[in-house]
Amino acid sequence: MACSKIIAALTLCVVLVVSCSKSDNNAPAPITKDDLINHNRMLARYDSALIVDYSDTAQLNTVPTDGGLWITVRQEGSGAVLNYGDEVTLRYRVSTLLGKVYYSSERDGLKHFVVGSADEPSGLSEALITMRRGASATLILIPDKAFGLVGDENRIRGRQILRYDFEVLENE
Repeated sequence: MACSKIIAALTLCVVLVVSCSKSDNNAPAPITKDDLINHNRMLARYDSALIVDYSDTAQLNTVPTDGGLWITVRQEGSGAVLNYGDEVTLRYRVSTLLGKVYYSSERDGLKHFVVGSADEPSGLSEALITMRRGASATLILIPDKAFGLVGDENRIRGRQILRYDFEVLENE
């Protein structure tokens, strides 16, 4: 009985060693540039479907831009149109589509920055240059326009779709 267990164990070891030594025959094909492009397109379609569904459910009536932003302007504002390089102050709230709040002016204070600065999501700056001081809006940022694959290395994880509610304050 013990001898058959030893033979079975040795047989299993031989099978494992042989299968491991031949593993390069079963190695997965290398990932190509086209594979990455197709995967990215699939993720973009998935993100867009989530945003459309969310916008419809939340009755936001977001309007997609050519650049991949989804925006609902709640108030047009009456000040000057913003440009890259302008200093702005925002009252804001950054959350997930499920409502988890990452940042808000109530908790973290007003946001002061220069439009186009590298510290802010590119999508926020892209939206701001279409707006005036005093405007308020809801912006849905796809991961590429938010914090990308790595997140903000603080509260926001990577590949996160963000809802950005904000008001551009009139005075600095």
